[in-house]
Amino acid sequence: MPPEEVGLMQRALGYDHMTVTFISMVLLEELAPFSSFSSRMAALDFIVCDESDVFVTNNNGNMAKVNKPASNLSTP
Repeated sequence: MPPEEVGLMQRALGYDHMTVTFISMVLLEELAPFSSFSSRMAALDFIVCDESDVFVTNNNGNMAKVNKPASNLSTP
């Protein structure tokens, strides 16, 4: 999700302009060793979600189900 969409989502959820959000940006070169392997990409997604304080998903797929017990889950 692009940073602009994150801001729109936060505003829609009622957060104000003083809310601090950290967005992790990764270079394509850093993802290169993983990009050919969907299971490795999924593992990276899981690690980032699991280490996050809040996890927001736009669907109720597998990542939402796996992370639900361990995080503050917000789903549509």
